[in-house]
Amino acid sequence: MYITYRSNKLKKHCLEFKEAQKAFGINAKKLMQRISEIQAAPTLDDLNKLPPTRCHPLEGNREGQFAVDLKHPMRLIFEPVGIKEEIYPNGILDLTKVVEIKIIEIEDYH
Repeated sequence: MYITYRSNKLKKHCLEFKEAQKAFGINAKKLMQRISEIQAAPTLDDLNKLPPTRCHPLEGNREGQFAVDLKHPMRLIFEPVGIKEEIYPNGILDLTKVVEIKIIEIEDYH
């Protein structure tokens, strides 16, 4: 899957271990693992089938976003990217059509 980032700073944190370690401490190793898993998954549906990631849709004011687990309670939060008509046929997100995501933040949203 192709990944974009909300900011260059976030991209640097996600792609450079030393930067991730400075920003997220013990979550750095798990963050690097999740980024690799996302890149290796052809679609969001494939990522959704990996139990350790626990990829799940969010609700409420985060509707339309997804999260994967890092080290509890931190989460990697992202949203699907694509042409609305293609990824939302009949108004429902088709996970098999999502081949690009945008990482928007890493935080404990609980």
